Amino acid sequence: MNTLRTDDPFGGFGASLRFGQTIFPWLALGLQLTGIAGLQTEGSARQTITQIGLLLDATFVPMPRRSNLTLRGSFGIGGGSVRRQGVSARSGMFSSMFGIAIRHEWFPGAAKHRATRGGGFGVGPELGWLGVTPPAAGRPMGNTIYFAIAGNFYFGY
Repeated sequence: MNTLRTDDPFGGFGASLRFGQTIFPWLALGLQLTGIAGLQTEGSARQTITQIGLLLDATFVPMPRRSNLTLRGSFGIGGGSVRRQGVSARSGMFSSMFGIAIRHEWFPGAAKHRATRGGGFGVGPELGWLGVTPPAAGRPMGNTIYFAIAGNFYFGY
């Protein structure tokens, strides 16, 4: 049984690498590899969290001709651990992982707001959630809410 308290939020950083294919103007399917590390200091005790995941994701563009808003849903496998200074018996988590995100993109090299031809860069803010479900009773669950500046490179054909 895990009795290590994690009441306060962890601050940290993460990185993600995604690649995929646009199937329709409103739908892209891809694969995402993500990693997260965080730190919390409560009094003199120091806690860390690490998470990694491999996810399949679907990106939806609700209004392809009018807006650069994208919505993404992801699912796959993920894991991680929460460690506390001075406590050696702390089990981790490895189970299914889910995520949702919303992003607004700008295409600096495009003549219009949205790219009309293949090839170029895009950048924009993204707000999302990643969750790792507990693999068994008494094991921890990972919940990560993030805000990021996301960049992408898309290939032409």
